[in-house]
Amino acid sequence: MLPEDASNSANASTSTSNILSLNNDCLAKICTYLNLREHLSFANVCARFRYVVQWISRRLYKECDFYKISYLTPFEMLEFFHWAGESFEQITSEEPFRDRDFMVTVIGRNCPNLKKVTLCNCFLNDECVEVLQAFLKKIESLTLCDSRNITGKYMSGMIHLRELNLSGCIRVRASHLMAIFAAAPNLRLLDIRGCRRSRPEMYEALLKYCQQIEVLKLSCPKFSYACLASLPRLRELFLVDGAPKGATKLCLYQQLAHRPRQFEVLNIRSNSSLTAEHLTLISQLQSLRELTLSHNLVVNNDGLAKLCKLQNLEVLGIKGCMCISAKGLLKLLQHCTKLHQLNIIFIRNITCKFVLDSIPILWRTYNERKRKFVLLAFNTNIQEKSLRDEVQYLEAVEKSLIEVRDVLNPADLYGGPYYNYSRIGPCINNYEDDLYSTDEEENVAFLLANMSGKSFI
Repeated sequence: MLPEDASNSANASTSTSNILSLNNDCLAKICTYLNLREHLSFANVCARFRYVVQWISRRLYKECDFYKISYLTPFEMLEFFHWAGESFEQITSEEPFRDRDFMVTVIGRNCPNLKKVTLCNCFLNDECVEVLQAFLKKIESLTLCDSRNITGKYMSGMIHLRELNLSGCIRVRASHLMAIFAAAPNLRLLDIRGCRRSRPEMYEALLKYCQQIEVLKLSCPKFSYACLASLPRLRELFLVDGAPKGATKLCLYQQLAHRPRQFEVLNIRSNSSLTAEHLTLISQLQSLRELTLSHNLVVNNDGLAKLCKLQNLEVLGIKGCMCISAKGLLKLLQHCTKLHQLNIIFIRNITCKFVLDSIPILWRTYNERKRKFVLLAFNTNIQEKSLRDEVQYLEAVEKSLIEVRDVLNPADLYGGPYYNYSRIGPCINNYEDDLYSTDEEENVAFLLANMSGKSFI
């Protein structure tokens, strides 16, 4: 029940038709039928209405998505944050702010209880971060993707951080990251893909201070970073290797193989930087559930035969591995009976016959898989409309045995299976721009981004 305040009796009217004669619970119920702009108008009627709106804000406005409130004027935005800011625990924005400095100040001064902040593509700088860290002492999750002017200078004061995502922040300095590591011993997730100014001592500091790290995402540096395999709780590793000759170090996988039951997710976005010896070591990681090995010629039928040892594998991404044939994929399905998602986009020698040949295998292994098998087949020679003429395929679809996705969903362009990580690039010590991409993939993604009205760099 909503407590009555002192202004209730003062504003009450003897007339039964006067809205002020309603108690606060009734007024709160009325507010549940109003949208945000109407809440603002309601709160401006009198002190008592403002009191009711502020009270229900504690329940209605735990999260703030700037996309959903972008229609508000700057004055309305300021007013909204003034009476609802204390209830916010999470703020999200995936596009640039209007009046960036003004909005960052509004967030910093009115949202002291934030625990999660996600500001992607907002073009923040060090001054913005200084405003945030001065007021936001309780942040546990901070995402500042693609803010290329951030150096990390004012971030060491956030001592409660558990998740930090600075992917695409190319100017973040190793010295500032080391200060963050020392101040945030409870860090569980760290994403520094595209942070190009890494140094060996930075990874040593990560190993020293952040023993709780479970998920680590980085661009491969040219120097050895095998010490990361010693992180005691690390179970998910994402590597972006954009160097022409590959910076993926064999010694890292040798260290990973010493603890084969620890790692569950390994995601390597590279351009033919892996060797057969890499695959041999990867095949020893018995607990792997998800594995991504994009654009590597060594991932051929022989490479798939090695991966057949991964009995717990559930998701496999081999995008652009052009040396794979249907024969190798069928053998993989026979051995990896828990596999329920396979990404083979841009592999053009895979045809509809592979789908039809896989259905009997999927029926035999359904008890182990216990879910629908999803095949990502964009830009292969698999056309789902052609498969609809096959009775066995239609039956498999009806029984939720298989799903073929041969159309590119624009929602997957950023961070999904179709995302081109070459925009982030490698971690190169001398700041070279050794980026890789496939022209065809870039053109397809660019075309579909324009069709969907989204930006793609």
